[in-house]
Amino acid sequence: GVVTTKEEATIPTATPTISTSPSPFPSYQPSLRASTKPSLSKIPSMSPTSSPCDWPDLSQCQKLDIDLSGLGIIGTIPVEIGNWTQLRSLNLRGSQLVGTIPTEIGLLTGLTALMLDETELTGAIPSEIGLLTNLTSLYLQNNKHTGTIPTELGQLTLMQQGRFEQNLLTGRIPTELGLWRNATLVTCSNNGLTGTIPTELFTMTNMTSLVLFTNGLTGTIPTEIGLATNLISLYFHDNDLSGTLPTELGMLRTIEQFHAYGNALTGTIPTE
Repeated sequence: GVVTTKEEATIPTATPTISTSPSPFPSYQPSLRASTKPSLSKIPSMSPTSSPCDWPDLSQCQKLDIDLSGLGIIGTIPVEIGNWTQLRSLNLRGSQLVGTIPTEIGLLTGLTALMLDETELTGAIPSEIGLLTNLTSLYLQNNKHTGTIPTELGQLTLMQQGRFEQNLLTGRIPTELGLWRNATLVTCSNNGLTGTIPTELFTMTNMTSLVLFTNGLTGTIPTEIGLATNLISLYFHDNDLSGTLPTELGMLRTIEQFHAYGNALTGTIPTE
């Protein structure tokens, strides 16, 4: 049912798919555990003239997935990562990476999944990520990113899951994210985002979870919310929203969680 009382919100967790065999693409989960923690700089750059297709020389692989999550990778992401053009997915979740995401990441145009979450990465989210038009999953949550969410990310029209929560992001939520017509999950909570909730977000009719709590969002809840008829979870709590709850909330027949406490909203839950 619709929930408006204050309680701990449970954010839906979605596990991105990292292909494993059987698969038409090779998947690499190399054993890098050693007495000293591994660094990405120790992984050789891919050369288009090298062979065969085997770790760590991956140049002859047509497409590949690399999962280095949980291996305690340290250091920075080298600019040479732009040479890894064969990558289909890259998972560095839970690494101890520092520094910024290099702009060369935009050269990996074959990427469908990029997981750089739960690290010590800082700095701005590169606008060059908007060049990765095959991306369906972008996980940048639980880092220390600053600056704004790039408007160029609207070019990722195949996006299904975009996660930016628990960073130090500021500015507005780009209206361009409304171009993610296939998106089911967008999370921007626990940042310093301001401005209004873009009405364009609710043109994502496949959306099941929209998580925007604990920011500085202002204005009213858009009446366009009634267009997102597949919504199951809405988290708007602990912002600076005002006005009344729109009657269009009654059009969300699949809603199970709706949190809007900690705002300046008035009125009653619509009976629609």
